[in-house]
Amino acid sequence: MKQRAALAGLLVLILAAVGFDWATFPPPLPGYAQVRAAWKPSEAWLYDRHGVLIDSARVNFAARRLAWVPLDQIAPVVPATVVAAEDARFRSHGGVDWLAILGSIRSRAKGERGRGASTLSMQVA
Repeated sequence: MKQRAALAGLLVLILAAVGFDWATFPPPLPGYAQVRAAWKPSEAWLYDRHGVLIDSARVNFAARRLAWVPLDQIAPVVPATVVAAEDARFRSHGGVDWLAILGSIRSRAKGERGRGASTLSMQVA
């Protein structure tokens, strides 16, 4: 009887875990073309007939979005700098930096000033 109860409990636990995973599964991310097509800068530019910029004005104050810059026009040092500043172990974890999370919990438990534990993957998502 105890074995049946344990087996039933295990089955309920597995079903609950599968249900939780299904209920919290994130939607698929949009592709590059979709993101690029939906991008709207927060500024408008006025050019003369020769293509010379006359003026610019911010038209969206809800969010600050600059003009789209293709990756091939960004200096190669920029991505490396962002990774170094934001997520030093970026290439050694699978999106969740458990060491940083544990360090943050330990700091909080000691009453020290809080520190972040989010990775670049978490920030982008």
